[in-house]
Amino acid sequence: MLPLAVLAVLAGGCGASLGGRYDSATTAPAAVPAAGATAGVLRVVTAQPLPVLDPAFADTRQSRAIANALCTPLVRYADAAGLPGTVIVPGLARDLPIVSRGSRTFRIQLLAGLRFADGTRLTSQDVRATFERLLDPATRSPGAALFDDIVGANAFAAGESPHLRGVRANGGQITFTLKRSDPAFLARLAMPIACPVESGTPHREVPGLLARSSTGRYRVVESSSSLIDLRRVPGVTGFNLGGTPGAAARISIERLADVTALEAAIRSGEADLSLDDVPLASSPDLATGASYRVSTGGSAAGTAVDGRYAAGTASAGTEFASFTVSGPVTTVGTAGGPAGAPGGARRR
Repeated sequence: MLPLAVLAVLAGGCGASLGGRYDSATTAPAAVPAAGATAGVLRVVTAQPLPVLDPAFADTRQSRAIANALCTPLVRYADAAGLPGTVIVPGLARDLPIVSRGSRTFRIQLLAGLRFADGTRLTSQDVRATFERLLDPATRSPGAALFDDIVGANAFAAGESPHLRGVRANGGQITFTLKRSDPAFLARLAMPIACPVESGTPHREVPGLLARSSTGRYRVVESSSSLIDLRRVPGVTGFNLGGTPGAAARISIERLADVTALEAAIRSGEADLSLDDVPLASSPDLATGASYRVSTGGSAAGTAVDGRYAAGTASAGTEFASFTVSGPVTTVGTAGGPAGAPGGARRR
């Protein structure tokens, strides 16, 4: 399976306070090393309808994953697995925002030389227009509720003001002013639904918008109701690109008929990644009233079926937890108890 450099973060939601103050400029966290480039194809499948490729409507797991490959918000989540992937780093911004003491004002300097996929320069005016498009009731974007705390949002939505008073564009700088303190504003800015699009984009759903307004490391080669084909942008473009280089030269996202077909594609190796939950077979040998140990590391002998080794032995591992089954169990949590199944197991 190929490294998942661009589809690693399917959804975000970090509420940590990030950024600096006007009297203390913010610097980005240490860069996360990008996975090595490969000439291979990342084969992705889903049983859900393929998204329309308009970032203002990227509110599902599938649409967010694909938008993450095609567009870059002002700030974004680091391309890394686990806890490092929750760190917010600059996207189209030169650095993390400078944040006022009360976490109401966020000042962002754009990278120089940014361009959309069609070659049009990306400016701070495009950023302001993007948020006005999100907040215009005519657009009917699910992202409107995420940014209605911007100063002037209500007046703009009501048609009382031609522009958002709380979004100011000045040269290469964009400033957001909120109605109230909210350190989590950065987490919302990092969502693909906030990816900038060109000024003048209609205030409605625009199918295929990211084919011309993408700002990420991939471009749309083909798009239909059954297939979206993405190609990595060459390393040398002559202008700035957001994000980190993708690991796969090509990403092919195919819509399959149903969950059964999706599961078969994953199990057979015909697909590398599913954008949907893949149901796994249960372990009938887990018995109510019986006790089990969960270990990490070490080695195991036997045949692996759905992550469980049958007819074998394990050795040299470190015990993670032990539990007694008292009912249906889905997963075992970090404290040794169940995650997602009330009363499913108890730690001994």
